[in-house]
Amino acid sequence: MLKFEYLLFDLDGTLTDPKAGIINSYINALNKLGLIEDDKECIADYLGAPLHEYFTLKHDLKDGILDKAIKLYREYYSETGLYENRLYEGIPELLEVLSVKEMKLFLVTVKPAVFAKEILRHFEIDKYFLKVFGSDLNSFNKKKEELIGEVIQNETADKEKTVMIGDRCYDVTGAKFNDISSIAVTYCYGSIEELTSASPDFVVHSVRELVQLLNLE
Repeated sequence: MLKFEYLLFDLDGTLTDPKAGIINSYINALNKLGLIEDDKECIADYLGAPLHEYFTLKHDLKDGILDKAIKLYREYYSETGLYENRLYEGIPELLEVLSVKEMKLFLVTVKPAVFAKEILRHFEIDKYFLKVFGSDLNSFNKKKEELIGEVIQNETADKEKTVMIGDRCYDVTGAKFNDISSIAVTYCYGSIEELTSASPDFVVHSVRELVQLLNLE
């Protein structure tokens, strides 16, 4: 029986489906830069990755133009994109049960913390989280392993009782880097191949399976 006390949740693709807002934010930035993305769905491959990766790897943006692209992205995202989002079915109920059981919940996202906090507030699930660990409003977001390390250090979390829950390989490798367990969720955007190649400790295919794994029923 699993006995985790500190639960670290990723946001995009784990608690919420951010696809529409993120794609629209990227497209808005590209349009204002005079660039074109013929395959909008390819942007979905970068959901959960550091913000700059899509611009650098797909469009080879660097230095000042990269900074401008990120600024344009965030202008749209902060006003519109973050609200073009939806909670996955069963997430509020999951968080409520975890709260009742007095587990310590933290949000750990490479997204700027200011945006993550607004999303939690918007969906009225901010009350379940003790603290949000995210990036600053710099061009380069923090890495997941750095953020997980901040939780462990700042909250004096027992590593043996701590688990990272997320849908991308970054969540799994970040957990391994910090010597904690990981639960990979496949109902979101990380492919099964991507996640299994990162070797998570556990894999679940639905919120219901996550509930069962955490012995909440």
